[in-house]
Amino acid sequence: MDTARSFYGDLDEVKQKENMDMHVCIEETNGRWTSFFVERRIKFPSIDELITYYRSNPICYQNIRVFLTRPILLQDWELRKDGLEVIKSRKLGEGAYGEVYLGKWAQPFSVDQKEFHKWCDVAVKTKNKVTVDEKLRFCLGSSCGLEYIHFKGLIHRDLATRNILVSEDKTPKIADFGLAKHASSYKMRRISKIPVRYLAPETLTSFVYSTKTDVYTFGLVIWEIFANGNEPYTKAQPHQEGVVPKNVALKASHIRELIKKELFVRFNQETPLALQQYVATRLFVTDDKKRPNIAEVTTFLADMLKVDLTKMRFSLKVQG
Repeated sequence: MDTARSFYGDLDEVKQKENMDMHVCIEETNGRWTSFFVERRIKFPSIDELITYYRSNPICYQNIRVFLTRPILLQDWELRKDGLEVIKSRKLGEGAYGEVYLGKWAQPFSVDQKEFHKWCDVAVKTKNKVTVDEKLRFCLGSSCGLEYIHFKGLIHRDLATRNILVSEDKTPKIADFGLAKHASSYKMRRISKIPVRYLAPETLTSFVYSTKTDVYTFGLVIWEIFANGNEPYTKAQPHQEGVVPKNVALKASHIRELIKKELFVRFNQETPLALQQYVATRLFVTDDKKRPNIAEVTTFLADMLKVDLTKMRFSLKVQG
């Protein structure tokens, strides 16, 4: 049983007229002896013993009696924790919300080498084959998506190419709404681990998010698209070298200093000059009042591509 997984229970009909499913989290204590619990009054030395107990006894969860009725089995592709060894001394990297360590899987497994090699060949052949026109269309499609998100009264707060999916017909789809807020602005009440390299200047100084901070971050999405998916602010660019160390991985403190001095990332030469200038002078600005709304950005990109936005905008209104 994997401690990170929840299990299903059905509500007792005495409390509810209709049965319904609910997730109940198994928690783990941090002390001299590890124990697991759902209710703090009863703790178990192992997950197996906890499950065995609750198969015949109800869980009193939020004043509701919950019974276990069916297990959620691991899929064939899922790994069991008891077969994994995490090597804490070998940190491989970290992201905005977590850290990655080297791991070993002790159980034997088979690999179809032909299939693996086939997909490796596909990856090599398709690498860096996206044209400038296609990249501009990715920018426009993503901008239309963000315009719809703002049209629905949401701020995304986590825009990046890693959170944009591409459909079979090459239509970009903005995903990952885990940090989204149904508001035009939002202020964090407590400091949490956040992706500094994607934050607007006002978010770094006052922890405020808005549709205009989304617009700033969308400028970084455009940068990433033309950088073939690379992240911004990984190493100093020539115009930044007097402020931060040269040829080293930039830390959060370095990125904050660059943003404070308005030394934003610059585009590569492949990026159309008009787009470079637009992002640099309209999106990468400290004063959010001087930034356009996302609808204006969409119009600019459509004009670059000579695309008629009438049908797209009509679609927004119909869906809204």
